[in-house]
Amino acid sequence: MPVDDSGIVVSAFIKRAARCAVVTPSHQYPTGAVLSLERRFAILDWALAHGAWIVEDDYDSEFNYTGRPQPALASLDGGRRVLYVGTFSKVLAPALRIGYMVVPRTLRAAFAAAQRVTGEGPSPLLQRALAAFVRGGGFARHITKMRTLYDGRRRFTSAEFAHAFTGFACVRDTRAGLHFVLALPATIRDASVSAAAAQAGIVVPALSTYFHGVPRANGLVVGFASTPPLEAKRAIAELRAAVTRMNG
Repeated sequence: MPVDDSGIVVSAFIKRAARCAVVTPSHQYPTGAVLSLERRFAILDWALAHGAWIVEDDYDSEFNYTGRPQPALASLDGGRRVLYVGTFSKVLAPALRIGYMVVPRTLRAAFAAAQRVTGEGPSPLLQRALAAFVRGGGFARHITKMRTLYDGRRRFTSAEFAHAFTGFACVRDTRAGLHFVLALPATIRDASVSAAAAQAGIVVPALSTYFHGVPRANGLVVGFASTPPLEAKRAIAELRAAVTRMNG
């Protein structure tokens, strides 16, 4: 489905005979769009009217830097049509291999049975340790600490890009998640820039490669969370030099 600055375009599928919609309202990848409150209610209305289900992948919800995060669809739904899924892979460690799903009470038994059929779950020992970490407040403290760290890196990286690419490219930062988009002019193919950057050891995926069908945007997907400021500054300078060479 199409996505704009306000998230998934609900009007594009609201009349279709779909029975399920998978959405990432907190931070859509790769555009970074955050689903507006108006559209959150619109998609909930659609699900209720059509007896459909919404799978809410609350991707990057922990890392919102506006101070005013939008409510999860599940919190607005009242336990009716939303299946809320999440994981600890990005907020703690992928090696945990622990995810979770919050479903309406009427579906708990069915989902528990399905989980038993599909295979073994995570280690009970890890589950207990993680539960104790959450109950003891360790998880909340960790999120607060990492949100502050990532916000600092986001501000630094976006400012460096804005300075290095002034008058040439535009930073599109939704102040959420762990990446933003650097929009490039149509005169330079983002795939070519991404390839040139890879040769210099810089990973910035081309935005156009994520489109289904004809690409409708041209830019780079910039991750900032794992890159310290000095390293980011050097990488941005190398990237700007590569773009300058390509642009003649």
